Amino acid sequence: MLARAVLQSCFDRGIRDFCLCAGSRNSDFVLGLLANEGTAQIFPFFDERAAAFFALGRLRQTGSPTAVVTTSGTAAAELLPAVVEAHYQALPLVLITADRPARYRKSGAPQAIEQVRLFGEYAAFVDLTDPQDIPPFPRDHPIHLNVCLEDPQITPNQELTLHHHSESCVSSASIAIDGTEVLTAFLQGNGPLLVVAGCLDLAPNLGKLLATLQVPILADATSGLHACERLKPWLLKGGERSANQLNVCRVLRLGGVPSFRWWRDLETRLDVQVCSLTPRRYAGLARESITLTGPPDRLLAQASVEERQEAPASWQTIAHENAMRLDTLLERYPQSEVALLGKLLREIPESASLFVGNSLPIRELSLLAASCLSTQRVMANRGANGIDGNLATFLGMASGLPEAWGLFGDLTTLYDLSAPSILPSLSHGRRRFVVIANGGGKIFRRLPHFRSMNERQWAVLENQHAFDFAAWAGSWSMEHVHWSQAADFTTDALPDDVVIELRPCPEQSEAFWKAWQEP
Repeated sequence: MLARAVLQSCFDRGIRDFCLCAGSRNSDFVLGLLANEGTAQIFPFFDERAAAFFALGRLRQTGSPTAVVTTSGTAAAELLPAVVEAHYQALPLVLITADRPARYRKSGAPQAIEQVRLFGEYAAFVDLTDPQDIPPFPRDHPIHLNVCLEDPQITPNQELTLHHHSESCVSSASIAIDGTEVLTAFLQGNGPLLVVAGCLDLAPNLGKLLATLQVPILADATSGLHACERLKPWLLKGGERSANQLNVCRVLRLGGVPSFRWWRDLETRLDVQVCSLTPRRYAGLARESITLTGPPDRLLAQASVEERQEAPASWQTIAHENAMRLDTLLERYPQSEVALLGKLLREIPESASLFVGNSLPIRELSLLAASCLSTQRVMANRGANGIDGNLATFLGMASGLPEAWGLFGDLTTLYDLSAPSILPSLSHGRRRFVVIANGGGKIFRRLPHFRSMNERQWAVLENQHAFDFAAWAGSWSMEHVHWSQAADFTTDALPDDVVIELRPCPEQSEAFWKAWQEP
């Protein structure tokens, strides 16, 4: 039986986590997994998009591939956003979609859409009609197993027992390490060097290697470098404001594509040489640059690194002045969004994990990280920078952890209202959903070319709203609290699953950003 063979293949490859979206066409998978519950960990979902993003978070938290199982038709199409994200994060998401037999294709019959290569270049594809066609699963790329099934063949009372093996769930191919001479030549070049770090999987020796360079590091909140004591003297405080004031000739980027606007502006700064060390193969820029594929620590270790690189002139003075300016504005505008986030970061225990949503929250977090962030692990969906599926990804990351915090904009939250449906299926833990309730997409206020708009234009562009997050929390049996000033911030009496609605003062937020952006 084909469904049995697919499940057996997943078990043989060590896959134990299954996000299961039940339907009629995939009922063979549903009953087969339920017969093996205990060995297989099942996370039930009614929303396929949420299931796929949850699987991404779970995969990042465990380090092992996670499978998503859906029925046929548009249920399979709902997986696309998470597949795109997994592709750009180089994550081995396994997608198992039931399909009607091939003879139904192009017929318009119920539950029969064209599922062949549904995800295009974003996932490896196998159209399964024969158990012998199941291939090895890639290590750093999603795979779509489209399983053509006749009517369900397993009845609810039929016993189905699989043999459980402990083989690796990924292929044994290693990531190629090359370009040692190219990196050595880049590091031996002339001109001030700045390190820019995106999302990183920290290796024990990376801090030592970066400290050897003795140049400033513009570190994204997701880089994890803020928790490295050795690197604290080299972290560039003041974020992009400081970076804009530096004379930089060379940029060494590590890990994922950073969230900084400063990085995007390198598209037009052709006088700046850029070299990226990343396991994800992407340059992150459309202009000419160097991209070396592999773990950054291994690439740096193999290169001939000089004892010291040339640092931008006066960078420490610039960073210190901007750090002082930031502290002054946070004190002057204590109810601004940035000040409340700074207070929040100091409340999050160092041992807790933090997931941060895209758009404005991750940019604000990266501004504050060098002075406020002590949490050792910060995650985000930075493959395609989307705001969809962030709450579901957070819950996947949080599953099995004693304490996890998620920081989201209100539009990001509205995009993923069904995500907490999985809470009853998760093990005990403290999960804090922090929603920045500022009435819409305020990131547009930070972009210069939008500043002359009228109120009607702002209302449409920002998707302004007055949604009641207390009612949403209650619908999923979560507690709800408001934090709008420093006195509200207390974590002692928080329940396990809670929505913390962060309500900044809009006038103070505008005043903060106006003052911060002044020359």
